[in-house]
Order: sequence, then structure tokens, then C-alpha cells
Amino acid sequence: MKEKFESYRWLFHAILAAVIFITAMILPFFSPERLIVTLIGLILVGFGVYRLYRLVRRATWDDALIKRINLVEMFGHVVLGLFMLYWIWGLNESLGLLLGYLIGAILIVRGVIHFYSDQNKKTNDDITIFFLHIGAIIGGSYIIFQGDFTAEVLLGFIVVMATRRSIKYALLSFNEYREKQKLTQQLSVVSASSQSSHDAITLATEEEDSTPNTEDERLH
Repeated sequence: MKEKFESYRWLFHAILAAVIFITAMILPFFSPERLIVTLIGLILVGFGVYRLYRLVRRATWDDALIKRINLVEMFGHVVLGLFMLYWIWGLNESLGLLLGYLIGAILIVRGVIHFYSDQNKKTNDDITIFFLHIGAIIGGSYIIFQGDFTAEVLLGFIVVMATRRSIKYALLSFNEYREKQKLTQQLSVVSASSQSSHDAITLATEEEDSTPNTEDERLH
């Protein structure tokens, strides 16, 4: 199964590139506010519930204060996500610039809580998690101080990133397909060479068998 997937990896990347590109082209035709707020609301609710579930199943932090702080943050994510969904679908109202301030605050709070919790952990996170939360604090601060972050801006950013990703997958698919074709041609040449050698050996054997033995002819 794995070998079959490797053989058609180029096709998988081609389909993925097409799906991402088509999605990026379709997104601007929808209402940016409704689309983005709905997406963020669902992410907040899902992420908050998932983290709450993990925390209930096993205690991640030994410090009771840190555990309560994270519980408040998780509960806040769920409440804020439900508020966004109700605001955009129930009240059918626009969040406007408030959306940017909410996103900025969420990113800053997440980064600060992470580093505060990380100080009291026995093990530290890897470098990727570290820089992700540094980026969350910087990005959140920029969004708040910029003051003009809207759903349209975020949607435009998503479209640009999705387009770049689709181009990357398309190039990857093209290179993988070219490598596969090159390998197929090489295998065909090797197979043809082996077949030619086999045919030559067979022909030589047949000629040797059909050639009469001179000593046997003299005896007869």
C-alpha cells in the first residue's frame, strides 16, 4: 500500500494543489465577514473543547494555579467562539474592527499563558512551539496596534497563502512526475537490454545445438 502511494504521490500533490487553488479562487465570492467569523468561531469552540477534554483526562500541570488559568482560557475560547457564531448567524450583525481586537487579544493571551506555564513545567517544548508562541504575541500585538484588521484583510491573507501553497504543490507534483517518468524510462532500457541479452544467449544456444559435430560425421 505504501509503495503504491509513493508511486502516485505526484497525483496526490496535483489534486491537492488543484483543490487548494480552486478554494482560494472561490473564497472571495463569499461574504468575508460571515465566512471568517464562522471559521474562527468553530476553531475556538473545537480547540477549547479538545483542550478541556485532554485536561480532564490527565493532569498536564502540577501547579493548581496554572491549571486554573488554562481552564479559564479554554472556557473563554469556547464562550468566545459561541458568541461569534451567535453574533454572525443569530443576530446577523457585523463585528467590524472588533474582530481584529479579539483575534489580537486571543493570540497575546495564548502566548503569555504558554510561557508562564512553560516556566513551571518539568520539560520544555521544542523550538517550533517556542517560536510559534513568540509569533502569536508579536502578531497579536501588531493586529491590535494596527487597528484596521478586518475579515476582508484576513481573507485576503488566506487567499494569498493558499495560492502560494497550491503553486508549491503543483511544482512538487510536476517534479515528482518527471522523476517517475525518468525512472520508468531507465527501467525500460534495463529491461530491454536484459531481454536482448537473453535472446542473444538463446539464439547462440540454438545455433550450437543445430551445428553438426564433425567427428560424429566422420565416424558415420
